[in-house]
Amino acid sequence: NLTQHLDLSLNMVEEKKSTEVEYIDIDGDYLEGGGQILRNSSAYSSILQKPTVVRAIRARRANPGLATQHTKGLMLTKMITNAKTEGIKVKSGIIKFNPGVIENVEQEIAIGTAGAITLLVQSVLPVCIFGSKMAEISFNQGGTNVPWSPTSYSVANVLPRILAKMGIQYNYSVEREGVFPSGGGSASLAVVPCPKLLPITMDQPEVITKITGRLLICEQISKKDVEQIYDNLFNAIDKVAPAGASLDIKIEKFQNRKDWAACLSVVAESESEGVIFHGEDIFNPKRGPKKPVADITRALMPAVERLEKYLQDEICVDEHIQDQLIIFMALAHGTSRIRTCQLSDHTKTALFVAKQFLPDLQYEIENVPDKEAYFITVHGIGHTYNAASKEEAE
Repeated sequence: NLTQHLDLSLNMVEEKKSTEVEYIDIDGDYLEGGGQILRNSSAYSSILQKPTVVRAIRARRANPGLATQHTKGLMLTKMITNAKTEGIKVKSGIIKFNPGVIENVEQEIAIGTAGAITLLVQSVLPVCIFGSKMAEISFNQGGTNVPWSPTSYSVANVLPRILAKMGIQYNYSVEREGVFPSGGGSASLAVVPCPKLLPITMDQPEVITKITGRLLICEQISKKDVEQIYDNLFNAIDKVAPAGASLDIKIEKFQNRKDWAACLSVVAESESEGVIFHGEDIFNPKRGPKKPVADITRALMPAVERLEKYLQDEICVDEHIQDQLIIFMALAHGTSRIRTCQLSDHTKTALFVAKQFLPDLQYEIENVPDKEAYFITVHGIGHTYNAASKEEAE
């Protein structure tokens, strides 16, 4: 009887061990300790089917823990993957995320603040490409162009052309602009499944043949002031543009009587699209400018200065795209290599999170002689998502 009791106890212990969830533990306070850690961690967790716990979320920020935008991004990823979660609420300093199967069904999410819709796209785009069918997501009551996040112009016109080289197809469109502090913007995302990612190579400087872009500006600014702002920015772009490159910068006004905002996006590209990079900046004060022409021109000019610096250093991929590429390069079938500017903290964070989920991942960072440019080489693990394995495990 004692032997039977011991055998039963051992079996119960083994059964408990087999049902215990093993979480990949992520330090949410690493480097800048921002939302990039959350976006990448939930994406890798979903794609690799590895549960994760993120601790000390935004611990050094003035308002530590999850903000509304982070909460909504995690909730959306949860819906897409049928994940089991803990701690997804505003101000939470720790979350647990245990993904189920990626199911690309129609989703709709309302942010309710000026939180960046483009950062929610960053959260779910890598996940959606591994779904079994097209993903269609509607975003409402959020920010389409807000500080500290990619502009909608870059998400709609720059990133998709670069990711297309890896076999990824998606469409992002804005139905209504929303800026800080009111938000109220809406957009939609459609993602075609791509279970096998191709490696990307954008490491050879090429002649820039075209510069395009958009000046997006609120309707409160008078027509005369808009024309002067446009002329100031266009002339600055013309001065730094390579000889022979065509220029096409459009003006687009948007309706918003509550908030003051302007946004400049400038894209440089080669004829073969082997080089595509952009500069962008957002003017989004809490109250109207005293001198609209001078204030808005000054606020948006760094986008032109950034473009000039990229041209001088002959980069192929810019700072705002480099960090977004890391997860795709890590999962690709083959070695990817890009020539870019100095690595941002977002990119360093993306590499850190990649190594937590993929300890055997290999990558190299090399400085380009006599330039403030770098090669990032990532040897992709060749991941192919297998939903069946998750279902069998459960």
